Amino acid sequence: MNKVHDRTLNSLIPSEMRDENLTELITASNKALKLEDIGWDVVSELSTLSFFEDARRVVTITDLQDLCGIPGRQAASASPKSGSKKAKVTKAFCDFLTEGLLQTPNAIIFLNYEKDMNTQVLKTSALYKAIKKAGWVQECRGENKTFAFEDALRSKQAEKALLLYRDLRKIAPPNMIFNTLNRITRSLLQAKIVSIQRRKKMRDADLKQLFPDDRTGFFGMHEFVQTKNLEGAHLFDVPELVGALRELLEINRLVVPVSTDVYVRDLPQSIELWILRWFSRKPVGSGWRPPQWG
Repeated sequence: MNKVHDRTLNSLIPSEMRDENLTELITASNKALKLEDIGWDVVSELSTLSFFEDARRVVTITDLQDLCGIPGRQAASASPKSGSKKAKVTKAFCDFLTEGLLQTPNAIIFLNYEKDMNTQVLKTSALYKAIKKAGWVQECRGENKTFAFEDALRSKQAEKALLLYRDLRKIAPPNMIFNTLNRITRSLLQAKIVSIQRRKKMRDADLKQLFPDDRTGFFGMHEFVQTKNLEGAHLFDVPELVGALRELLEINRLVVPVSTDVYVRDLPQSIELWILRWFSRKPVGSGWRPPQWG
């Protein structure tokens, strides 16, 4: 997607004109942008012609919340309540896209990264339809970095996991990455316990009592995920996984520091060291053992 964005931007506005004619809107927090907060500013910006002859004004909007929704709830998400501020801004913005913007040489670029697997771009929404009517839409499919990151951790491919983590940092908030680390480590520990107890002939009916009965528990996961976690668990022992979870408890303090913290370690560096410590394959016969806790 980034390559498509760069190609499109290069075709619209030369680099020497960008200081004066390019506006980039991207949230500085963990929440996506909302049209009701930025819609009027975008319309105002693109309704004005550039001071320079033969140059256009361009606005880029990254991760606009109004373009996304939860699958299965598309009808409700696609149509805001009539008369609400959101509905008024949405209608005015869509009208501008399909009418006013086409009367100027200016342009707008939308970039939506579907980072959260619970959401997706709603092709039934009025905004999506207006964008498609006024211009063109390109879907960029590629490797889901979150899934690839999880697989690298399961298989103890620390080098690949580090590279994917550095990529994820560019597009995903710290709490989302931390939740992924916590979830995959807990899942591997559960799978390790299941594997050990099955070898001891413990029945699955009894094993189910050991774990949560929702999707966070081993038996609440899809069978495909169960299999992947069982395969990965063979590369770990229990002290490793327990140690990794204990260290994550300390890393959690870095994700959301408190006002009483005198000093906070660097979060990315701490996570990279955590990956190298717990998710690297150790040479056979190296004598390495994970730290003993308590």
